[in-house]
Formats: sequence, structure tokens, C-alpha cells
Amino acid sequence: FGALASLGASFRSKDNAQALLRRLRAKGYGAKIVPVRLQGALWYRVRIEGLKEKEALRVKAELEREGFKGLKVKREG
Repeated sequence: FGALASLGASFRSKDNAQALLRRLRAKGYGAKIVPVRLQGALWYRVRIEGLKEKEALRVKAELEREGFKGLKVKREG
């Protein structure tokens, strides 16, 4: 089965978050934006949850080749 993981990135710019969201949805992923306030600043986190860890790493590598930076894969559970 493999461990489940989430893939995410945080942006100060809503436009940048929406650009990644559009790219992920165009690839068929159920991504979402989660606004969070950290130390008084608003950040926009783009997340895909429930991926197999191997798939999350593959998507991360693909997006990095396309120029997206700061993507993180985190094991769930």
C-alpha cells in the first residue's frame, strides 16, 4: 500500500498560490488552498492530501522541474 503523504507549499501571494492550484487541478489532483495566519502574516498553503508517498515525491519532482520551489512532502498519520 505505501505510506500516505501530503504535498504542500506556502505562499505570501494569493496569486502564486492560485497558480499552483490551477496547475495541480489541471493535472487532475484535488488540491486546495488553506489560508493560515502565522505571526500576524497571512499565508496561503496549497495542499494535496492522501497521496501515496511515492506519488507525492513524483509530483514534487515534476513541479520542481516546471519551476515551482518550496514544495514539501509530509507523511500523514
